[in-house]
Amino acid sequence: NRTRTLFACLSLIVIVACGATMAWAGSSDVLAEVRLKPSSKIEKAAGIWVDGQYLGYLKEMKGSKKILLLPGRHQLTARLTGYLDFETEFDVAAGQTREVRVAMRENLTATYPDPKDMARVKLKVEPSRAAVFVNDRYVGHVDQFRGFRKSLGLKPGNYKIHITLPGYQPFDTEITLLKQQKYAIETTLQKGGTERQPLLSERNEPSEPVAEAR
Repeated sequence: NRTRTLFACLSLIVIVACGATMAWAGSSDVLAEVRLKPSSKIEKAAGIWVDGQYLGYLKEMKGSKKILLLPGRHQLTARLTGYLDFETEFDVAAGQTREVRVAMRENLTATYPDPKDMARVKLKVEPSRAAVFVNDRYVGHVDQFRGFRKSLGLKPGNYKIHITLPGYQPFDTEITLLKQQKYAIETTLQKGGTERQPLLSERNEPSEPVAEAR
């Protein structure tokens, strides 16, 4: 899908943290603004992808982090642990402001780690809006797992942790967790880098969550 990825990189214009702009078009009049409307409080924590590119979580997609797109058809995906993926396609025109409603449905077949055996991972990472992936699966953003009361609950075993945010270099580590172990990850993402942001795989099915947020 090189062609699709290239198109996504060229067509997606997003205003990111600290007011920095990844500008491609010469005039903002060419761009369309997309405003995400959550159906409930649940959707506010969902991770958002547009044309396969991770942007952030829904609650922050406004103000200096609003979504600006080139005219044409775009695909939006919202993901949240314990819920089925929400997917929709829409068209936007130059200068248009379009509202897109996001509604998550609970994954009734989802299972979670046994609390008796579950290990807990505390994340102290800046920026706290960075996305967290466990074994290549999106589980949420850092702010959801700050402190052991809001930690990332995982079954005992081996895990690859990937933390990323557009405009920053990613952080990667591998950990081995034992029953009821408490583990802390502390780091600050460095600005810059040219990494391709994590794509949402076309084969990514809403299987059981690997993690539980408390």
